[in-house]
Amino acid sequence: LQSNAGLKSRFPNTFLFEGYSIEQLHTMAVNKIRHNGYILLKEASDKIKTLLQDMYDTRKDEWANGREVTNLYDRIIIKHADRAISSGLEGNMLITITAEDIPDLDKASQKTRKIGFR
Repeated sequence: LQSNAGLKSRFPNTFLFEGYSIEQLHTMAVNKIRHNGYILLKEASDKIKTLLQDMYDTRKDEWANGREVTNLYDRIIIKHADRAISSGLEGNMLITITAEDIPDLDKASQKTRKIGFR
């Protein structure tokens, strides 16, 4: 709306949605992991919360709050799968998310690469 004054005049009512708190983002991440059948160790949960705080503290204008949790979840699952394959995990460890599966800040906030043809 700010990029086009004519467009802004067509929408007299605007709604402001507050971003989620770090606690809410952490709960969303934990619930997403557990809902998808994974076991989340406490140290991994703690690392997620710290990472979310770091992501928030270093956010840029395009910070997408809730979307960041989905992107983080995807990176956690990929990192876990890589570890499971390379380490030959078995049993419950195949569904257990450890602190080792939580990416570092620079990896967690990377944009997803696009693949395909131009």
